[in-house]
Amino acid sequence: MWPKDKPHPPAYSNGPSDWMLVDTSMVQLRGTECNKVGVSYTGFRRQSGRCQAKAGSCFHNQPLQLWEYDD
Repeated sequence: MWPKDKPHPPAYSNGPSDWMLVDTSMVQLRGTECNKVGVSYTGFRRQSGRCQAKAGSCFHNQPLQLWEYDD
């Protein structure tokens, strides 16, 4: 849900004209793999070297990033 008093980001404002297709190799529904759409806390927790990793190192290739790159 998006707060009614906040404008939607551009990626959501234009509806189907801004939708994108993502290759299935970039999606992981269990959320256990870093840098895939659907990564969860479990994926981060299982990341090797997570204590030394830079913040956000497990969260590349997320939908908004892909949308911005595609634009």
